[in-house]
Amino acid sequence: MQLTDINTLLSKSLDEESLTDKQKSVLQASIKLFAEKGYAETKTADIAKKAGVAEGTVYKHFKTKENILNAILIPFIQGVVPKVASEFSAEVNQVHFDSLKDFLNYIIRDRLNFAVKNQFIAKVFLQEIIQKKKLAVELLTIVKSRLSKSITPVLENLKSKNELVDISTEKFLQYLFSILMGYMVPFIIKNDYQNLNINKITEDATNFLMNGMHP
Repeated sequence: MQLTDINTLLSKSLDEESLTDKQKSVLQASIKLFAEKGYAETKTADIAKKAGVAEGTVYKHFKTKENILNAILIPFIQGVVPKVASEFSAEVNQVHFDSLKDFLNYIIRDRLNFAVKNQFIAKVFLQEIIQKKKLAVELLTIVKSRLSKSITPVLENLKSKNELVDISTEKFLQYLFSILMGYMVPFIIKNDYQNLNINKITEDATNFLMNGMHP
């Protein structure tokens, strides 16, 4: 079970952009501060200090704090999310699932572990995605398109075994995402990972989805 480090992927995505070393330092410092203090509470002076540059340098390259955020979000949505979704899709293709319960257990546990590993950076993007509906729609569209090819054959196989009701891949992913977000958001926003019981959440979420999806 491979767990990608989002920060590493984001750093690589930023490296692919036409950015100076100072610009990269500003963006990396901003990610850390946005996660620690929140976007609204982070000042450009804080970013400059963390990045080891003059505040004037921050203004020179990005003009506004919102531009800094956008310079982080765009590579995340267009570069990181597709890579993470494709990697997970390939991972699913390598596993055989005999039952819906096994499949749900696998996905839910895997993505919970993924969120915990990437908790620091996940908070930054979750806060923005919650506030910006267009961003959330774009993200979900990318994820669904990358996962559909690997998920659909699994679902069809489970249907043939009478393990799954007649449900489309899109609906399946919609319900799955909704449940995962419902469990994870409070922990991510509050940084309350010490009280996160992955085994219990996996069991509860699986049982809830089984009630509506298993014949």
